Amino acid sequence: IMVAGSAPAQIVVTGAQAAADRPVGKALFWTGFGGAVAWLAVATAMAAGGRELHWPAIGASAALLVVVVATVAALVRRARVAVPPPPEAYPEVWGRWLYPLAAAAVAVVAVALPVLILRGLFQLLGQTAVVDAINTGWAAFSDSDPSVLWRVGLGAVTLVLAWRLAPRQRLAEAVALGAFAILVLGDAAGAVPALAFLRDRTTTALGLLAALVALAAAALLAATRRLDRARAVGVMTVLLLAVLYPHRNLIENPAGALLALTPALLLVLGLAWRVFTEAQVTYGSSPRYPRSTRVLLFLANTLLATTGVAYVSLARATGTDVDVSPWGELGDTVLGDPLYVAGLVAGLWLLLRPAPGRGKPAGAVGEPGRVAGTPAVGEP
Repeated sequence: IMVAGSAPAQIVVTGAQAAADRPVGKALFWTGFGGAVAWLAVATAMAAGGRELHWPAIGASAALLVVVVATVAALVRRARVAVPPPPEAYPEVWGRWLYPLAAAAVAVVAVALPVLILRGLFQLLGQTAVVDAINTGWAAFSDSDPSVLWRVGLGAVTLVLAWRLAPRQRLAEAVALGAFAILVLGDAAGAVPALAFLRDRTTTALGLLAALVALAAAALLAATRRLDRARAVGVMTVLLLAVLYPHRNLIENPAGALLALTPALLLVLGLAWRVFTEAQVTYGSSPRYPRSTRVLLFLANTLLATTGVAYVSLARATGTDVDVSPWGELGDTVLGDPLYVAGLVAGLWLLLRPAPGRGKPAGAVGEPGRVAGTPAVGEP
């Protein structure tokens, strides 16, 4: 369910990069650019002062964005390359980590199930002393806020994993995992009273800050006639991500938004997206984890998730304890936001320091003299 909930983020990141990198005429490009800027201005004006763009949200988002940029810079340096992979590289590699990270993120919840079963069993057997001991231990465990400690451990392990993957020609995975680790650690740090503002970060504020940096850099580059094709793609990618990501559920399911359908439909479409476009875990094979086992596990997970969504819909159990929609929303936040942030940072990097071969070293957008194989914006 969590993996299905992250599908809109993948759709937005993939679509934004594809739209920005598409070779079009100069007039059409600048029309789209102007439309994106106008959309961003209107959305910012409408959200200003609200939950998405109040000052604590902007401050928290700025702090986390700076830390993510520093982390990506460290990973790029460790990989001994000049630039991180472009935004289109992340959705595919991120799909390989969704199931392990989703399982790890909620593993602490699995502790409750055997404890509750044991407590119920001893209650049936009349073992009051054992039940009281279990209640005491569970209360102590709950009071220590285990979810925060678990997030700290998960973020630290993921950050170490990203650091180890960077020099092994798996930089795209390392960058995505690094963004995931920083966001998870930021949420955990919000438990400290002095850092409580970190929990106010929003994706709208993250996108706005990245877009403002991109527009300022683009204006400076245009003034010095260094806004080439690659840099134009970078600024357009950041703008599209900033304006599209807050509306990711509408993009994934426009009919559902128009007809006011339940969140369960979004989960069904997310599950269908995963089945038709991913399942990378089933591509490989090993003696301890053969392909047949991978396929059966993937199908069983999909069937279980679909059954849960169907039960909630047919039983009209939305909003009850058996409603699985909150798990989809959790997946959207925990697994979708890191992909979005990685795309923003990669887009900014593409603007400020494009990869060799993606654009010409100097000259305005659409001028002659581009690198072979990289069409200028001014060409049809």
